[in-house]
Amino acid sequence: MSKSILDLLEKMKRYTINEQEAVRLMRDLAERASEHYDLKPGQFAAITLSGKIADLADTKIELLKKVQGKRYREQIFLWEVGSESFTGWK
Repeated sequence: MSKSILDLLEKMKRYTINEQEAVRLMRDLAERASEHYDLKPGQFAAITLSGKIADLADTKIELLKKVQGKRYREQIFLWEVGSESFTGWK
């Protein structure tokens, strides 16, 4: 992982990060996961803060159904591959 990602993850352990930092962290993790796992634009991914894909689906509704009620060891966020915005943070 890049130094900027590691720095933000370390900061999260001690303090609350601001919205701008959270968005930067999610963007960097999403880009890394997209490249590493060869995700295709339009897919929907639940990504952990360690950069792993927790779940993947072809539609937003399908992904939401997969993550609903599930417990994850790490926080996750939802992202449409290729999009500039994030759906959520759990």
